[in-house]
Amino acid sequence: MIPVKVSKSYKRLKNEQIDEFAGGVRDGVYGNAIFMTPPILQPAFQTIITDYFDARAAYNQGGLAQKGPFNDAKKALINALDLTADYVDTIALGDANIITLAGFVATKEGKTKAPKPLQCTGVKVKNPETGKMVAECAAQDYVTSYVCIVTAGEPLPSAIQISGTGQMLLDTPTGPQPVPQPEGAIIDFTTKRIKTFLNLTPTVRYYFAFFAINSTGVGGISLPISRVCD
Repeated sequence: MIPVKVSKSYKRLKNEQIDEFAGGVRDGVYGNAIFMTPPILQPAFQTIITDYFDARAAYNQGGLAQKGPFNDAKKALINALDLTADYVDTIALGDANIITLAGFVATKEGKTKAPKPLQCTGVKVKNPETGKMVAECAAQDYVTSYVCIVTAGEPLPSAIQISGTGQMLLDTPTGPQPVPQPEGAIIDFTTKRIKTFLNLTPTVRYYFAFFAINSTGVGGISLPISRVCD
């Protein structure tokens, strides 16, 4: 096994991606018993994420007048991630699997060793009760977030691909072109691999497709799996 460390490439994420990444770290660190003594208590870590989210929203709406509070909230969140990353390194002792379990990406000598995610496979859909559907895909190593796109009536076009920033592109003779989100589509950007969708319409056939994300890039969209909602 090649010893690795936690990548701090999250510092280069876009503002709208940092709190999503931090949410994955929160779930990984506080959701696994191997991390018994994190340097920040879970409620405090969640408060830092929430404060950043609120400050970012205020900055987007209020502009320069809100830049100072936003910068302070961003600094606090990055510092929290730095502290947690250093702690995870002491637990992982160079084991990339433990680093990934914590929601981080493993690196060696400052260069990421996490491969770009593969096309998602193993999509399964359950319909446990009226109007509720649960979808999941097969797990992959080094993935920090799984995204599920749900469409009603028909699947996504097979020529759709996802850019490195998560934008939908349609493969055309002149090259990939941006396309709008399909009307009525539901997109779950939460980090978890198992997604729950509520208030769906009975008798409608829904199509589910997944793709995976990490700091290296975006994987291909899975083949769509459909099921009629009871």
